[in-house]
This record gives sequence, structure tokens and C-alpha cells, in this order.
Amino acid sequence: MNLRTAFVLGRVSNLPTVWTNVLTAAVLCALPLGGAVQLGFLMLAMSLFYVSGMYLNDYFDAEWDAQHNPGRPLPAGQCTKTQVLLFALIFLCLALMLILASATFKLSGLFVSLVLFAFICLYDWKHKSWPLIAPLLMGACRLLVYLTVGICLVGLALPLEVSIAGIALMLYIAGITALARAEHDNRLSSAIPLVLLLSPVAYSFYLGYEKTSSFLLSMFLLAWIMRAVHKVFAAKPGAIGQAVAALLAGICLVDAALIAAVGHLTLAWWAIVGFVLCLVFQKFIPAT
Repeated sequence: MNLRTAFVLGRVSNLPTVWTNVLTAAVLCALPLGGAVQLGFLMLAMSLFYVSGMYLNDYFDAEWDAQHNPGRPLPAGQCTKTQVLLFALIFLCLALMLILASATFKLSGLFVSLVLFAFICLYDWKHKSWPLIAPLLMGACRLLVYLTVGICLVGLALPLEVSIAGIALMLYIAGITALARAEHDNRLSSAIPLVLLLSPVAYSFYLGYEKTSSFLLSMFLLAWIMRAVHKVFAAKPGAIGQAVAALLAGICLVDAALIAAVGHLTLAWWAIVGFVLCLVFQKFIPAT
């Protein structure tokens, strides 16, 4: 397996969205960000969970991809199932070691990390056979990223904002996942995914509508979502895939809007940097 194959398997173009999720959870926990090393370890741990999950996704989807998506690394013969599974397990072990090394609340952090990985595995294993539940399972994985980081940093006494923001992000991810499921047919059969995408816009506006910068970021997020939705209704070849990639990058904008809503505009700019990085990385590594 060469390096590009490893990157394609891990959908690493989406990793900035994981980093901004970690930053947002820390900000919503009102945590002083002086512990940059601790935050960096948590970003790396969540990145390894993400990449491990992406590897397992290809591992479980190998037969389906052989018929419907032969360009993926496994059916294209660029790696083997054994290699993919082995690396997924190595990434998991490294992630858990980083959690133990960096979490302030180690036992509760380790427990919720294992819950996160359990949800990742359940989604990867069953997302083809549970089409109605799968989008929420994927969304729950991102909710659990917020919760895992928060619990690692401040324990079980999480601020309510972390949980509500996580639920809003969960619904947004569920909308993207439901949309992505229609990518093979390039046809959307329900408007529900499009409604779910608006959840974080509503919550970021509720949190920060009195702050000009927060309001503007929420409106920019809304405009970015509407731009992606327009691609869907354009019904051109590949339109849904392009919309999904744009909305995945938009996770960083969700984080930027939430961070700005609680009064940390400088840190919100870092989330916007993550958004730009996603768009740049997607030019080299497919987002889906």
C-alpha cells in the first residue's frame, strides 16, 4: 500500500473537520486553551479514530464497492483486506493510547472513546443494511467526538452547550450522510436531508445573534449550505458528490459559527482556516 492509497482510504481531506470539532468542544467547555499540547494530542487521537473508521468502512464495503465503486483502493487491487483491517486496528490502539496520555479525566475519557469507536464500527458494519438509521449513526459519531473531547477535558459535568451543539452537528452530518447515499443514483428522493442541514445554523444563530461576527458567520454557513443544495437540484452528473464534498468542508464553518457565537472570534478564524484546508485537500484526495 503506497502513501496515496493510504490517504484515499482514510479520506484524509476531511481531517480538518475533526480538528475543528476538537477545538469547538474545548471552547464550549470554556476551557483555557493554554494546554496546546493536550489539545494537539486530542486532535491527533480523534484523527486516528476517524481514519480507522474510514478504513473499516472500506473493509466492510469491499464486496459492494467491487460492484458499484471499482475505483476504490480495495477493488482496484491497491491494497488487501488484511492490510486495511490491520491498519485500522493499529490506528485504534494509537488513538486510545493518546487518550490515556492526554485526558485530564482518563477513565471516563477512555470509556466514552470506546463508545465512540463502537458507534463507528456499528455504522461501518450496518450502514448498507440499515438505510434509515445509518445517517443518524454517522451523525452520532460526530456528536461523540464533541462529547469525548469534552469529557476528557472537564469530566462528566459537561456544559449544556456542548451537548446541544453536538446534537445540531449530528443532525447536519445525518443530512450529509443521507445525501451521500443518493450519490450513486445522482437523485434525491426526500427533502429531509436538506432540512437536517439547517440545524447548526439555527443553533449558532440562537447562541450568538446579538454578536455581529457570529451573525455574519451563521449567514455565511447558511449561504454555503444553500450553494451546495443548489448543486443537488441542478441534477447534473456528479452534482450530489460535489454537494457532499462542499458540505463536508462546511463542518468547519459549523464549528466557526459555534465558536464565534460564544465570543471567541479569533479562534473561529482557525476553524475557517480548517475550512480552506478542506477545500484545498479535496483537490488531491476525494472527500468521499
